Amino acid sequence: MDYSLVTYSDLPQLDPDDVFLANELAKRGYQCQPLIWNDPHADWANAGCAVIRSTWDYHLYYDQFLSWVKRVSAVTRLVNESPLVEWNSNKKYLQDLEACGVPIVPTHWLSAVEAKAEARDEVTQAAGRTCPATKDGASNFNLGAILLQHQWSRAVIKPCIGLATFGVEMIALTDEGIKSGLKHIEKLSTAGDIMIQPYIASVQTHGERALVYFKGEFSHAVRKTAFQPLRPAGRAGEEAVVAERDEIELGEKAIETVVSIVGKLPNYARVDVVRDEQQKPLVMELELVEPSLFLSMHEKAAARFADALLQMS
Repeated sequence: MDYSLVTYSDLPQLDPDDVFLANELAKRGYQCQPLIWNDPHADWANAGCAVIRSTWDYHLYYDQFLSWVKRVSAVTRLVNESPLVEWNSNKKYLQDLEACGVPIVPTHWLSAVEAKAEARDEVTQAAGRTCPATKDGASNFNLGAILLQHQWSRAVIKPCIGLATFGVEMIALTDEGIKSGLKHIEKLSTAGDIMIQPYIASVQTHGERALVYFKGEFSHAVRKTAFQPLRPAGRAGEEAVVAERDEIELGEKAIETVVSIVGKLPNYARVDVVRDEQQKPLVMELELVEPSLFLSMHEKAAARFADALLQMS
């Protein structure tokens, strides 16, 4: 086998979008197969180049997935490479991008330990308070205070390890919103760290733009729907768009920063960009593990992906 496109058990024959890549490789004379990442019978040593595509349950088996990444990397070529996957699979990578000057959506980071220690106290006192306080008003974590401090009338709570809308909840700065948010945080804290971000209104107007890059070169862009559910590419209301110059430049800067941090150029990348109230583009997410690349929505996309893979040979 020359290439194995790696998927998960709910899409054993690949996301239909990735079939475009498989067909492009076949047209060029290469053998290509789908493989489920955690199939105990998969022969990775003879899988050829293993290209991670729709491993859309990795967040549910995170430690197992990272072990799989190391194991497969030891016996064949993995794309994207393991240092990129390991770094990018936890959304704390955004901290590294921001530290290097890449503008990201403002984020309040909350450790699971902190959330567990504080959320229970605050939940019991949240009713009837716009900005509830914990015992004696002293706490390292106060959800209402965080939103007030940042002047966020609405916020989005996410797990640091997750994909699509898994574990994502939007809340308002109201009594009920704070109560709901605290309960959600307590639930998420049993699995790992948490991030809180402002709701970016432009996702409903300008839209969240997904910019696709192969070997650092911009290919095409898609407008995603707000709070897009996990579905095969192109089946959640996405549409092809023409990316604006400042969006493309931001994506390029993000990928250049990845190279400086990790020391590897991603074979494929998707940079999700939104605009703040001043219309400044911000990185919402940088996807290097298993992003939909919307190959069916640009006539040259599959060929560009195949070219990028062949450059590795």
